[in-house]
Amino acid sequence: MNTPKRGLTLIELLIAVVVIGVLAVVSAVNYTHTAAQARDREAASYLQALRQAALAYHETWNAYPTLLAQVPAVMVPRPADQTSRWIYGFTLSDTTQWTTPAAQSKTNTRRLEIAQDGTITIIP
Repeated sequence: MNTPKRGLTLIELLIAVVVIGVLAVVSAVNYTHTAAQARDREAASYLQALRQAALAYHETWNAYPTLLAQVPAVMVPRPADQTSRWIYGFTLSDTTQWTTPAAQSKTNTRRLEIAQDGTITIIP
């Protein structure tokens, strides 16, 4: 009497490998997207803090800062390594308008700007 052998055929094994591969790709893409959103939220948080510091500077000096260095570091939390994720700047359009850009320093660059009214714009 022949008893059937138990085990996986080559086709069943290949199907399992393909399914695992598809799941891995979908997970990697989802992780990348979620990480990018987290970095955008982090940059927006820093920009909001910089906006508040610029408004406080204006209250003290009756003018907006023209350089990022004029804003006290204690008022603006800066990342420990500014070159790893974002590069921050400060652009004064004129004496009453300003924007604060934050540009990604990695290959997939994005630029975030916060206007004087607090509106954050993401420029891909």
